[in-house]
Amino acid sequence: MKYVLILVTLAAFKLASYGQEAIKIDPRVYLHYTPEQIEELKANPKKLKCVNYLYSQSFIVNNRDCSGCTPIDPQTFDVATVERFRKQSERVTVGVSREGHTVTLLSRDELQAIYNTF
Repeated sequence: MKYVLILVTLAAFKLASYGQEAIKIDPRVYLHYTPEQIEELKANPKKLKCVNYLYSQSFIVNNRDCSGCTPIDPQTFDVATVERFRKQSERVTVGVSREGHTVTLLSRDELQAIYNTF
């Protein structure tokens, strides 16, 4: 009987932890949020997903084909440097390098529609 109780307890803990998914914070978020704000994000999974999406997927990198130039890496690009150009209802493309590389920003309306799915 004792073993059954232990197994039931372990199963309950496993099920409870199964519903809580650990969300990895994009490293770029740490550049723009204080430790206190990071803790608030950890407590709000939906908001954390939105912030992660903003910094990692709310843009499209358009690297120009050129010899000797350094391409923009989408995994490290900091969208905060061009966020002020983001438009409400339309995508906008912004130059981000001397070599002619650009980044296309999704519109705020597109982002909101994506955030609503989280």
